[in-house]
Order: sequence, then structure tokens, then C-alpha cells
Amino acid sequence: MQKFYFQAVTAEGKQISGYVSAENENEAHKKLRESNMSVLTLEEKKDSDNKKNVDIFDFEGINEVEKTVKGTIEASDIYSAFKKLKMEYKINLLYLIPSNVDPKEKEFLKEEGIDEELEKALQLEILQAKKNIGKKHKKVVSRESEIKQVLQSRKKEISFMQEKIDSILGEFIPLLHENEDYIDPAKKREIEERIDLLSRLKHSNSIEHLKNLTKNLLKQMESDEIFLKGSNLPDEVKVEIARRRAKFIDLGQSFEKVISKGLLDLQLKIAGFDSEILKKKMSEIHLIEKIGMVSYLTIVFLFFLCLIFWIWMFLQYILNFNMEKTLFYFESALFWYVTGFSAVASVFFSFVFAAKKMKLIEKCSYIVVGFVLLFIYTLEFPVIFHWVP
Repeated sequence: MQKFYFQAVTAEGKQISGYVSAENENEAHKKLRESNMSVLTLEEKKDSDNKKNVDIFDFEGINEVEKTVKGTIEASDIYSAFKKLKMEYKINLLYLIPSNVDPKEKEFLKEEGIDEELEKALQLEILQAKKNIGKKHKKVVSRESEIKQVLQSRKKEISFMQEKIDSILGEFIPLLHENEDYIDPAKKREIEERIDLLSRLKHSNSIEHLKNLTKNLLKQMESDEIFLKGSNLPDEVKVEIARRRAKFIDLGQSFEKVISKGLLDLQLKIAGFDSEILKKKMSEIHLIEKIGMVSYLTIVFLFFLCLIFWIWMFLQYILNFNMEKTLFYFESALFWYVTGFSAVASVFFSFVFAAKKMKLIEKCSYIVVGFVLLFIYTLEFPVIFHWVP
């Protein structure tokens, strides 16, 4: 199979260039014509034409005239190849994979199709370009850095998953061999096939595919279906199987937690959040809640003191004891204001501090309404306590 460099014009009149693989020059011309292109130049690619830092990718897709197009394309990376095929050649791709991967892995990657992250990066670039056209007077982040950030974040996630997959295989493979006498042979073969598949595909560009493969392996390892069963098993063997199964479950669940937390922390960092800073902020919120609770309990304590004080004053008034002093307190605006204020605050804010399941936004809303009520109480104090001079 030879490679030919071509320059051609599309049906829309756009000039493009690239490489096409064919047995000879006539077949290359035929492939280009079938893709609805008018060939300007076509020449065989020589070995001396090899470029540095250029990779070859196999692709298949549907062109604008709904014909299936297969071939290879050279590009510095998979995103550049994807962008050229989509934007210049107007091909709706079914798959795009490196030419130098293992044949078995290539088949699996073909089944995966196009990584959705490539489409997201391209749409981001198009959207950024539109923003730049409409808002030239504003400072915008360059589209190259945006795309690079998207691809780098995906690369970090894939690298994290590959690291965890190596850890999982490093733990589970010895554990599997160690317990092979207690595991159903058919289930053992299924697990070994999953492990082999995960080992070969751990360098896949599809993060979702890696997550699903890893999740399925962990789920099967945690299942009690993999162990031997039967009423004829001795009791000591059943006990031993239960003990060994517990090890599988503990290991599987610990890996699930590590992967979930690790991916979440990674996404938070990519988005500009630091989990440690987030924890610190949450601890500050809890501190504010504690201060609020202490303040509320102080107000409640003050209200009960006022209540006890007024009960004592009423008793003195009924017993006609120390009337001059009693009447002074009955006519004291300050004492009545403090009593009413503490009563309103104690009753209303009890809903906030007593409701444990109330969301933060709901608590804030209640507190705002509470302060509004206290403000209204202050304004209407002369009307409520009309007997106070």
C-alpha cells in the first residue's frame, strides 16, 4: 500500500491537502473522486518526506455525499487529525485511532468510536472563535489554551485511571491465584478475561470506557457468585470461603472509594477548586453555626431570667410588697424591651437551630426574616407596650 500526497478542491470550492493510501496512483485518483473532490496534484509520498513529530491515524466515516470513506491521516496529535477531518474534509467520523496500536486493541477502539472529549474540544474552539468575532473589544482567553486545558484535564484523568488500574491488577491477580481453590473455575476464567482486557485497554483515550471496565471488574470480584457453592461443602470450607470473600469485598470497596474520591478531587482542581480549601471553608461555616448557637442559647437564657424576674415582680405587686420599686420596673421601657426582644428571638430562631436537616440557604432565609421581625418589633415597641411611659 502506497501513500500519495494530494491537493484538491471540495464540492464547496475549498482547497484542501493531505495524504491518501492506495495501491497505485489510479486508485488514489478514484478514492478522491469518490469523496467528491477535484484533484489538483497527486504525487507519491517518499521516505524523505517524513515529518518529525507526526503520527499516522486510521479513520472511517461518512462524507457529505453519504459515502463511506476509509483512510489514514497524518497529524501532530489525535485532536489535530480529528479537527482536519471534521472541518476541512467534512467527514462524520465513525472511528479515529493510531495506526501503530495492537490489532486486538485496534478492534476494541473501533467499537468505542469517537471519544466525546474530542468533540467537546472542537465545539469549545468553535464557540471561542465566535465569541472572539462578536466581542473583539473584550479580553478573552485564547482558544489554544482552552483546548489545551480540556485535553490536559482528560490526560490527567486517564493517567490517574491507569495508575489505579495498575494498583488494582497488582492486588487482585495475586489474590485470585491465592484463592483459586475456593473459586468457581468458570468464574475465574471470566475474571481473567476481564483482567486481560483491562490490561490491554488501559491506554485507551476513552476515560468513560476505562471507568466502566474497572467498575465491572470490581463488581464481579466483590460478588459471592465467584466462589464455590453447594450444600455438600464441609462447614470449615464454608467458613473459610466467607473469610476470603470478605477480603475481596473490602479490597473492591476500598478501590471504589479511592477512584471516586480521586477523580472528584482531580475535577475540582481542574475547575479551580482545592478540596483542602473547600474543607477549610466548610469548617469556617461550622464555626459560624457554633457561634450562632451560643448566641441563641444566651438569648434564651436571658429570656428565662426576664421571665423569672417578672414573675417575682407580679408576686410583689399582688402581695402589695415594695410597691414603689415594683411600679418602677413595671414602667421601665428598657426591661420590657429586653423581655420582648428575647422572647421573639427565642421563639423564632428555635426553628433554625432545632431543625438539623434544614439546608444552609433555608437557615439563612429564616435568619434574615428573624432580623426583619426584630426590626419591626423595635419600631412597634411603643404600640405593643402602650402602658410604658
